[in-house]
Amino acid sequence: MTGMFATAGPCWFSIPAHRPFVDDLAAGLFEALSPLGPEALADAVVLTPTRRGARALADAFVRAAGGRAVLPPQMRPLGDLEAGEPPFEPGDLALDLPAAIEPLRRRFELTRLVAELEEQAPGGIRSASHTLELADALGGFLDGLQIEEADVAGRLADLVDGELAEHWQVSRRFLEEALARWPQRLTELGVVDVSERRVRLLRRLAEHWTAAPPPGVLVAAGSTGTAPATRALLMAVACAPQGCVVLPGLDLELSDPAWAKVDAQHPQGALKRLLEDARIARAEVR
Repeated sequence: MTGMFATAGPCWFSIPAHRPFVDDLAAGLFEALSPLGPEALADAVVLTPTRRGARALADAFVRAAGGRAVLPPQMRPLGDLEAGEPPFEPGDLALDLPAAIEPLRRRFELTRLVAELEEQAPGGIRSASHTLELADALGGFLDGLQIEEADVAGRLADLVDGELAEHWQVSRRFLEEALARWPQRLTELGVVDVSERRVRLLRRLAEHWTAAPPPGVLVAAGSTGTAPATRALLMAVACAPQGCVVLPGLDLELSDPAWAKVDAQHPQGALKRLLEDARIARAEVR
């Protein structure tokens, strides 16, 4: 195959930030695959960060075809997985995973947990609406930990020093108790959080594709790999026989000293971590 899939080894590309990402991506894939027949484009799989991105890319393929009838690739959102949607649950990869808790049930259970911890809640609980607000905040905190695969058990005490220490101790006790009770409650219900289940699926899919890469065209586009599980999957895609990763707005003009100073809060920070991990993975393969 010519063009973007002709390079041996891990394939990484970038579309500059000033360019229309989905239009350039659709045009590039259409140019590379349409000469091989209509089924070549339809058989390709493109992983996008969100469902919105998948819809935008589908529209871009219509524009790339110049108004002609076209069967676009199979597009799968990484950030909005649903149960049973391929290729995220192929065969036995998800057979032993618990179901994800329903969002409304999760909110109810977190609200109940906050109410049970009323005496330890920072500032106390002033009303039912305040309980709900704390539950939503706790849910966001749990989501962040699960997506980042961060284990903070026993490590909260040393996070804050100085004048905030006394206030933090109250919040710390509340969080530690919530972090201990929430997994127990999920186990009782026989479910897991959506974020945790998504991370497990991405990890398993990355391992599966690393051991047995898909032979067809596989593209991951638009994701910066901010989450560890997503980075692992992107590296598996880049190493597939006809796989490639298309990064959004990677600044290729940064000098080495400037690149070394990019931190995690910088827009390029996630891409920096992704490429650093990719270099490590490639070195291990060699």
